[in-house]
Amino acid sequence: MNWDKVRAVIGKEWRDAFRNKMVFFSLVFMPLLFAVLPLIMLYFMGQSPPQEVSGDDLGPFLLYQTYFGLENPLHVVMVGMASIYTIIFLMSPLILPMMIASDSIVSEKVQKSLEPLLATPIRVSELLLGKALAAIVPAVLATWLAYGLYGALAALFLPGPVVGVIFSPDWLVGIGVLSPLMGLFSVCIGILISSRVNDTRAAQQIGGFVALPLMLVFIPMFLGKLALTAVVFLLGAVLFLFLDAGTLWLATAIFRRETILTRWK
Repeated sequence: MNWDKVRAVIGKEWRDAFRNKMVFFSLVFMPLLFAVLPLIMLYFMGQSPPQEVSGDDLGPFLLYQTYFGLENPLHVVMVGMASIYTIIFLMSPLILPMMIASDSIVSEKVQKSLEPLLATPIRVSELLLGKALAAIVPAVLATWLAYGLYGALAALFLPGPVVGVIFSPDWLVGIGVLSPLMGLFSVCIGILISSRVNDTRAAQQIGGFVALPLMLVFIPMFLGKLALTAVVFLLGAVLFLFLDAGTLWLATAIFRRETILTRWK
């Protein structure tokens, strides 16, 4: 593996990506929205008079009352909702890298700038690794910064038990370990799609379905059957580790530089 070539690909990808205003604003404003909107909802939820929330209203949030040892029913509900909102921060590394990765190869095909790159003595693995890292790094950093901002603002406006859960080892494992692995999976899917289609919008629309399975997690959470704990996040990390290995191998296997060089119209 020639890391100089990988770094060169990353630099080129970032120059191209950040010229695209849509990509740039998505990396900036989407994570900000993910940080601010849940905070606003939790803040107004916390303004409810304590007598309006009783133990009978906890429903699916009883799991959180037991797991975190909470006594105040309002705090239990807020912690439960905050846990659901955490999924937004897991969607971010799925959505943001896809926007960069799916645009990468397709745009270069359309602009006829991919052929000169493929004609250079660079391995397919080096090329795809550079493209993958170029998409993952800014998306994951944006997710981490947004979560840090979310936690910092929560410390100013939300009750202590809720803030303690936000900075608990459970959520730190989810955001710190699981989100990069999910981002890599998204990028690999984006490369697979963009290697086979010739339209950027089509690549992004197809790639958008990657986030749909994550939405299924809402169902057991709303039914009170699943709490997002460190064990759940670690199991998810193991799953995505295998998915990443498989999709990365498949992306490298089906990427045919000879076909692009000789047949792309």
